[in-house]
Amino acid sequence: MELWKRLLPGLPSQEILDDQMQKGYRLLREGHDEKSIGVWWDLWLSIRTRIPDGVRSCNAVKLVAGTQSFGNWVPDFEELFEWCAESDPRVATRGAEFGRALLLRFPDEEESSLVSWRRALAGHLFILGSVDEGRSLLEETVSRFPTNVWGYVALADEYAHIWERRGDRLPLDLDRARTYLQQGLKVASKGRDREAVLERLKDIDDKGS
Repeated sequence: MELWKRLLPGLPSQEILDDQMQKGYRLLREGHDEKSIGVWWDLWLSIRTRIPDGVRSCNAVKLVAGTQSFGNWVPDFEELFEWCAESDPRVATRGAEFGRALLLRFPDEEESSLVSWRRALAGHLFILGSVDEGRSLLEETVSRFPTNVWGYVALADEYAHIWERRGDRLPLDLDRARTYLQQGLKVASKGRDREAVLERLKDIDDKGS
């Protein structure tokens, strides 16, 4: 590894990339979320320039050799962004940049991941005050993936103000939120998906009573 650093200082090896990834996980375990974001952001900047043009899904990225694959790391980084963005808009800015890059670079990713990335990106956009763009992204999500319940849930969450969120947001509209959830319920094929929808419907009923 030391030889690699001397011969190719600007091109980290797979082992170096894995060390950087594991450093981020270690910082997470120690409670240093913001430092972990910094380490993983630098890791992403190193990885993104080395992804071959023909690679169109996360699982096809083989640039990190070690205990964690790139495909498994991406949702962990997304979750960390979502966790920290509320307290620091700068994190939301990077989270939005990361989300846009994922959607652009990996269009052939599984539907569940594409919907999850869109939901996360919309959340960052709302925090940053880009309400119209966030709403349009979620509306496009249910149009493009009409059988995926989580696009409907995301829109319902925003209209019902299910989650406390800093920044701008959609106007409170419980009727519209209920309509989206009812649409989602029609396509919810898994038990946990139905439970998520039904729990939110109950929350909306409680809010409206």
